[in-house]
Amino acid sequence: ETNSAHLKGFTLINGSGNDYLGADYDGGGIFCFNSSPTLSFLVIYDNYAALYGGGIFLWNSNPILSNIVISNNQAGGGPSNDPNVGGGIYSGSESNPVITNTIIWGNLPESDVVIGQASISYSNIQDGYEGEGNIDGDPLFCNPDSGDYTLAENSPCIGTGENGVNMGAFGVGCGIVNQVFHVATTGSDETGNGSETNPFATIQKAYNYST
Repeated sequence: ETNSAHLKGFTLINGSGNDYLGADYDGGGIFCFNSSPTLSFLVIYDNYAALYGGGIFLWNSNPILSNIVISNNQAGGGPSNDPNVGGGIYSGSESNPVITNTIIWGNLPESDVVIGQASISYSNIQDGYEGEGNIDGDPLFCNPDSGDYTLAENSPCIGTGENGVNMGAFGVGCGIVNQVFHVATTGSDETGNGSETNPFATIQKAYNYST
């Protein structure tokens, strides 16, 4: 509950939510209550919150976040299975984080990566987010299954952050990573992104999106 904390260059992994007013657990990676820390060059991954905010939970908080990776976190929504849980970030009770040069990708549930108010720019947000310079594309991490969140040479996050910096916490860590696209007869060429859960409808569309 401080307004002056600064965290830089940390990795937060395998955390579980914090007790919030006896309600259960929120904020698998970071829990901010009445606080506005400055966070930069952090990797927040593989954390779990039983209720809200798989990666970050905010309540009456206005942190400044830059060059963050928030990936593979999960929020459960509690016994009621609330669908608006913020697999990546839950921003509640007049919170308004300022987020730049950040990657929020691969969190669950995928339908609500960021819940609540946030000012996001020059960031890669899965399923998109309104704001200057934001993109929506597979960040092509080198080996996220092993905790390696450096970027492949062909990552869309290289040089696309504010003032031409990289998005995320790291630079290039490996060569070209081939993208895999999924195609199904029930997919959509208009809104599909080629993922297993949201495939394209035709193989021609997948080819158009390959690199």
